[in-house]
Amino acid sequence: MTVIEQYNAGLTTDTDRTLALAMHTILRAVLPDAEMKLAYGLVRYYQPKAICYFGINKRHIGFYPTNQPMAHFAKAVAPC
Repeated sequence: MTVIEQYNAGLTTDTDRTLALAMHTILRAVLPDAEMKLAYGLVRYYQPKAICYFGINKRHIGFYPTNQPMAHFAKAVAPC
């Protein structure tokens, strides 16, 4: 069973499973070499350090980048 299948098995609705699969598809497209693990009840992508986490919640999708991508995109997301 893959990590995303393990994560989806713990979700309670088809909508949540669809959202998790969509997030996984997006992240796989931009992080094709990243490995995945479950950590803190979230899906973690890393190569070789943690890059980001995501989780499906009752009323939102949580996306949690670590300091590595935040530093990489600092100029792009800085106020004008």
